[in-house]
Amino acid sequence: MAQQLTEAQLMIQSVQQAAQAASEAARALRDVGLQRQGGFAEANKTIQCPKDFGSAVSSEDQNNWADFAFSFRQWLCFADSTYAADLDYVEEHSDTVVTYNDTAAGQASKARSTKLHAILAGILKHRPLRLLRAVGDSNGLEVWRQLHALYVPKTKVRS
Repeated sequence: MAQQLTEAQLMIQSVQQAAQAASEAARALRDVGLQRQGGFAEANKTIQCPKDFGSAVSSEDQNNWADFAFSFRQWLCFADSTYAADLDYVEEHSDTVVTYNDTAAGQASKARSTKLHAILAGILKHRPLRLLRAVGDSNGLEVWRQLHALYVPKTKVRS
């Protein structure tokens, strides 16, 4: 009888350990899913991504760029703060075509750029969308650089 009791206790202990392991595995999968989803779902709940940018009239795009760029940057950087450095760099170096180093940081920036390209493809219209289509390799940072160069005044007269 004592031996049966010990076997039963071992069986219960094994079942408890298996349940705990399953619970930990489920928690880990949920955490990975949340990380993969990124902050974009959370950003959409907190800050609305601008619906679209681009009109049939270029002067309207010129007038609306500052508001669009501000709203879009807030949403994008809330979702993934690593975009802030990328966008700052391309805006500060608006005369230099965006390329990537063959380093871990360069490849990470390229991956963010590809994601940015896909996001912009969904919200740009008219001339800005044509500009996006002309940029190869899904280089979203290059698209942002060109849009910034096109719509941000370079002289005091334009501003």
